Amino acid sequence: MKDFGLLGVAMLLGGVGLYLNGAGDEQANYAILAFLAAAVVFCAQIVVASTRKGVLVTSVLAAGCNAYLLNLKFAPHDKAICDVGGLIGCSVINSSPASELFGLPVTLYGVGFYVGLALAALGNEKRTPRFDQVNGLFALGSLAFSAYLGWEAKKIGLFCPFCITIYACNILLFVAALKGLRENGQKLFDGVDKIFGSSSLWVITAAFAFITLVGASSWQGHEASSDVAIVKNREDGGKIDTDALRRLYKRPDGVVKTDGTEPVLGRPGATITIVEFADYGCPHCAMASPLLKELVHGNPEVQLLFKVFPLSGACNPVIEGTEGVERCKAAMAAECAGDQGKYYEMSGIMFKSLGYRSDDDLLFMAREVGLDTEAWTTCMQTQSTIDAVLDDAKAGIEARVQGTPTMFVRGLVGDDFVEITQGPEALLALIEAKRDGIPLPPPL
Repeated sequence: MKDFGLLGVAMLLGGVGLYLNGAGDEQANYAILAFLAAAVVFCAQIVVASTRKGVLVTSVLAAGCNAYLLNLKFAPHDKAICDVGGLIGCSVINSSPASELFGLPVTLYGVGFYVGLALAALGNEKRTPRFDQVNGLFALGSLAFSAYLGWEAKKIGLFCPFCITIYACNILLFVAALKGLRENGQKLFDGVDKIFGSSSLWVITAAFAFITLVGASSWQGHEASSDVAIVKNREDGGKIDTDALRRLYKRPDGVVKTDGTEPVLGRPGATITIVEFADYGCPHCAMASPLLKELVHGNPEVQLLFKVFPLSGACNPVIEGTEGVERCKAAMAAECAGDQGKYYEMSGIMFKSLGYRSDDDLLFMAREVGLDTEAWTTCMQTQSTIDAVLDDAKAGIEARVQGTPTMFVRGLVGDDFVEITQGPEALLALIEAKRDGIPLPPPL
């Protein structure tokens, strides 16, 4: 056990050293992953040595992870430390629908609960005889909720190391509870009705309620003060904060061009045209897809033109390496579906199934949307399909696309394109403002 603890300490110090040595680059990101793994190992060692101390340090670790994700929630445009590519994506998971409960971030509830549990762990053992039972029951509930959140992350096709660290903490807390109950000759469900008079329960409840109430107030203020909210909740008579408007769009860094080959969603000849560059392996694009479709269907003056910008060097000259060939195949699959008039149907089913990109998966999706699979398969093997994907990628390079999704809009501010900086919600707010006769200032 001593060697186990020393390993945890060594990993912790190594992670900190790597982070300080490479802060701000990918090395620092991986150092954070090593640090989190080491922290879990260290907490496990403390749980083995002392139940109460183990609960204390484990709760502090879980509270810290929740606090980091909560801070990221308040600043959604900041990149998460652990967003190092591949399957890792804390920012995406932290902005998914499952990241909120009753209108508040689940991480806010997490901070309140784990801080309360840490405070309860500081209590005198003689004065808090039911601490292990309270901890065990809460840990059991936390494990169930962790399973739900893990399932939601699996559907997105990504994982978040901070979330997994919290799940690991819940397992350690449950193990600590069982260990403490056994040492005291108690059972988890014996005399459950008596825990309502337990000081441990009241400490946890009080801390949870206080932090949640304070956090809820801050969250509501944050939501109300966002640029999108300011534009949506403008004063009667059309008065609006011009600076808030300008922060929702900017002048494109490159040249945005269309060639007439783009699949069109919406009414031809609409006065407002959205050109979206997206990648079929991008979770943020998958989240934006239904919002954009809803926006187009609800606003007849808007049409959407779609261009692929695969984040793979196999079909995008600006991307290094040839990893992510499946992103190129997905782009080709949509292109071939478009030949049969079902581009957006294929696009939609692929965005709903991010984790499924094998040839068999794509063929299954083609059948699901009603394609002639023989013609579709033939199309997938033609050079013209590959060229169409390359042409879209080159158009994205010319427009200086830096990531996906990127949306350019023409018809909002004169006849020139502007780039939307804060997602589909910002675009909808701008469209509503224009419809209400609010003059949109030129982009900076």
